[in-house]
Amino acid sequence: LGLSIEGLAVVRRCRRVHEQVQRVGASHARVLRAFGDAGAVSGVILGVAGFAYLHVNLLQLLARSPAASPVVPLVPGWTIGLDALPYFMIAVALALVPHELAHALVAAAESIPVKSVGAFLLLVFPGGFAELDEEELERKPARTKARVLSAGSLANLLTFFLLLLATQLLVKPVGVRVVETRESYPAHGILEPGDLIVGVGEVRVSTLGEFSGALSQYKPGDDVTLEVIRGGSSVKVRLRLASRPEDPTKPALGVVIEQAFSNEALYSALWWSLVLTGSVALLNMLPIYPLDGGRLLAVALSPLSPKSRKNLVTGVSAYTTTLLLLNVALSMAPPL
Repeated sequence: LGLSIEGLAVVRRCRRVHEQVQRVGASHARVLRAFGDAGAVSGVILGVAGFAYLHVNLLQLLARSPAASPVVPLVPGWTIGLDALPYFMIAVALALVPHELAHALVAAAESIPVKSVGAFLLLVFPGGFAELDEEELERKPARTKARVLSAGSLANLLTFFLLLLATQLLVKPVGVRVVETRESYPAHGILEPGDLIVGVGEVRVSTLGEFSGALSQYKPGDDVTLEVIRGGSSVKVRLRLASRPEDPTKPALGVVIEQAFSNEALYSALWWSLVLTGSVALLNMLPIYPLDGGRLLAVALSPLSPKSRKNLVTGVSAYTTTLLLLNVALSMAPPL
């Protein structure tokens, strides 16, 4: 089988894939160079956008603004539930394989030797790799380096949009699922975990937004009829709405709800793949050495002396890393 153990990973180098990469790179060099140029442009945009986002989000986290986005490391068993592990494994493969393949193809188009191409299994996580001749890459002009370094993130970006299209075409919202009910509220003892709410009064609802919009037409004390799918059968329940503690003018059922989809497993796989491919595309282009974004910064600063370039890349990398860690720390800090 050609398997080898390297650290914690089981690795298989694929000779046929390696030969095919070299062949495609040579025969489609013009297209792949154009792809690399597009990658360099998108890489700069992603790097600048990610750098700016870290600043803005850090200020929002410090101000405890609801607009702040959590920046959390994806660690199975800690920040990712074990029930999501199969979907996360698929997402890892969908993020890594196109990324590494794009690096290899553009390198081959630029006559940079690709030493090997293959797949690995790190613990339970599958992925792919492309081993380039780094010394030959360093001898190439700045534009060639930029093409090769940026190709991976562009592949992730394109994968992200393809996955987004697949999500829109293949998965449909089908209602609002009840997760749990709150004691002393109208839904408690009437609605059950797993109930699928598909109607509020005479209004059909399939999304969380539609459900909230339909319920907002009522006032506390009003009676409302909900159409619910329970055990495969449609039933109607009638409730008298309470008021929200934080705003007595708004109605409350006392339920914790989530969006339900036509194919929950497919949605979970697509959702995790979107999260990971988008994250890799953005994070990889941050100006942090030795990420591709940090190496791209070094290429952009090539007119400077080696010492000045090294000092500047090191300083920017340290600053960006600090920004990233502060975003993570504040995102995971317990509320005051």
